[in-house]
Amino acid sequence: MSALKKEKYTEQEYLGVERQAEIKSEFYAGEMFAMAGASREHNIISLNIAMSFRRKTEKRACEVYHSDMRVYASKYGFYTYPDIVLVCGEPRFIDDMFDTLLNPSVLVEVLSKTTADYDKNQKFDFYRSIDSLKYYLVVRQNRPCVELRKKIRKDFWEVQFYENLGDIVRLDSLELSFVLAEIYEKIEFKEEDDERRTLQKT
Repeated sequence: MSALKKEKYTEQEYLGVERQAEIKSEFYAGEMFAMAGASREHNIISLNIAMSFRRKTEKRACEVYHSDMRVYASKYGFYTYPDIVLVCGEPRFIDDMFDTLLNPSVLVEVLSKTTADYDKNQKFDFYRSIDSLKYYLVVRQNRPCVELRKKIRKDFWEVQFYENLGDIVRLDSLELSFVLAEIYEKIEFKEEDDERRTLQKT
């Protein structure tokens, strides 16, 4: 992320600018941060996840948003655009523009080299402050790997890893599951992109 011009914005100033902008920006502590574009693999994986969630919840009171739904973590005054958002139950929004969600049930981020540490650490700190959030998934694009963070109770999260294409990721409280092969459909993994092999060679 890179900060945009102007010393400090209020949250209302940010929303006013953002709703007119051609590019998406996150907002935190008075600053706007332009969001980078995504790779082909990132787009395929995130769309696969969104389509899987949509198919499996189409007869339920759930909505799936793919990359363009802004989410607000009110405790930190943090606004961002997760790669995938699933909300089950009545969605609640910050105002009558209906473009900033307050109560996600599941958030998903597909990792890239430049955002991996941020998505797994600082962003998770923001996300887990959202009371409605039950699951946070971080998904690698260079090899099969889904890290599932599941809220057990307030401020206590369990972490599970899935690294085989036949593994089933289960979001039990939402009665939702998917096989890794579904979300990596049409992705060809390159041996040189696997960071585990890179570590072995050094």
